[in-house]
Amino acid sequence: MEQRRRRDPVPAAASRAVEIPFDARHLDADLVPARGNNGLILFAHGSGSGRRSPRNREVARGLKRLGFGTLLLDLLDPAEARADEANAAYRFDIPLLTGRLIRATEWLLGRPETAARPLGFYGASTGGAVALRAAVAHPEAVRAIVLRGARSDLADAVVSEVRCPTLFLVGSEDPEVRALNEATYSLLRAPKRLVVVPGAGHLFEEPGALEAVSRETAEWFRAHLGPSPTPPRPPGSTAPARPDRPGREVAGRASPGRGRVRIDPSYPGGPNRMPCGPVLTEAAARASGTWSAGGSTAGASGASTARS
Repeated sequence: MEQRRRRDPVPAAASRAVEIPFDARHLDADLVPARGNNGLILFAHGSGSGRRSPRNREVARGLKRLGFGTLLLDLLDPAEARADEANAAYRFDIPLLTGRLIRATEWLLGRPETAARPLGFYGASTGGAVALRAAVAHPEAVRAIVLRGARSDLADAVVSEVRCPTLFLVGSEDPEVRALNEATYSLLRAPKRLVVVPGAGHLFEEPGALEAVSRETAEWFRAHLGPSPTPPRPPGSTAPARPDRPGREVAGRASPGRGRVRIDPSYPGGPNRMPCGPVLTEAAARASGTWSAGGSTAGASGASTARS
């Protein structure tokens, strides 16, 4: 019997190293351009990690095969990264890291070849809080967010101002972060979905766990950042009457049959290609780093902090 071939709709583009300037310094990043009308996804890494995170790069490879652009970047400059490696000086400085992701977003928006692309954020661990807060600062540009094992609690103070569709991915064997995600989920007013990956821990190292993350991520971004025959709906418009899909099990070899996708049916249109709506200037200022979630970064290390 002929084996089924894996279909790659678009040949993956080559990655190239770029430098994103800020304050007379720069952030190192790897950029892959988007193909066709697809969007571009910025990756915000977790604590103690960087643009070379193997888990983020695996997810990025899957997105590239579908024609999405990707930007994997270091949120710290080389000197800061060395200091953080020695004494964890910056990994929980969420306002600082948020400012770096905002800077990378503005850098893309200022380049002719990427200015018109819809953008998405993918945040892992503490990078999840960074992604949520940065999305508040650029609601017109950021169309969708995916969070993997996110410390979403570090953005709870502004998460109600997020307007773009947001997907939470958390392992069934990561109960502390799962509880944090469920709390953030209840505060989020945007279209949303929470997926519990069966048998997966915080780093999604179990067989089949990261593959499930890649599939769910690709599906989410294809729904919200992929080519669309109609223009995006303006903020505040009424979504079409299309019910969300019923709950279903997440495919995964780690632990078949355990865990189910949890879907919020409150949004009448379900996932759709709508831009983030307007956000208050005050919230954008807080998200950009002038206001710290919870008033401080103390206690940020209380949940899972392994390299992600």
